[in-house]
Amino acid sequence: MVDRFAEGARRSIASATIEARRHGVVRSDHLLFVVVRDGAGFSARILRLMGVDLASLASQIQQDWTASPNVAVAGEMAFSPDMKQALAMSLEAATELGHRHVRIEHLLLGIVKTGESRAAELLRHFGVSADSLREAITEQSVGGAKQFQGGDRVRILEGPFKNFPGVVEQFVAEEGRVRVAVPVFGRVTPVDLRWYEVEHTQAS
Repeated sequence: MVDRFAEGARRSIASATIEARRHGVVRSDHLLFVVVRDGAGFSARILRLMGVDLASLASQIQQDWTASPNVAVAGEMAFSPDMKQALAMSLEAATELGHRHVRIEHLLLGIVKTGESRAAELLRHFGVSADSLREAITEQSVGGAKQFQGGDRVRILEGPFKNFPGVVEQFVAEEGRVRVAVPVFGRVTPVDLRWYEVEHTQAS
């Protein structure tokens, strides 16, 4: 199961665990908070396009936390039932969309599909439903990846290859994924990236 979670999703879950230290258990609202807190990346872009004020959403979550007692926890943090359900639902969402790995947008889908959790309630309050979010993910993934064609010259914007030049070898529109050939120490290395992690420099 863990192998199916992409690096970004794993980082978000780890950050949610840190945020949850004061509450004694990792809930889906901790996960939602870390997703919207920084306002960067594909998932934040989608929420903004759906009309969500990320700062207001993060503020509302923090207001909820003021009513929660602080708890000192040593050792490993447990996941609440709604957090476990959100992770299970995110796996299901990725599979339904035909995506190989669970990414942050799938975590959001998992949260809203939990139904009765506070995090799902907040997303619905801000106008996000499972159907509307799934539609937005698909639309943005396909539309973004279709900007690229084989042979396009690009520059990488994020990750360990940031600012490296490369050439598009392949794009998978349904997943919003672009495979880029990147020259590294005299060798060409194929790198799978999300469409928003690269930009055109000059089409060949």
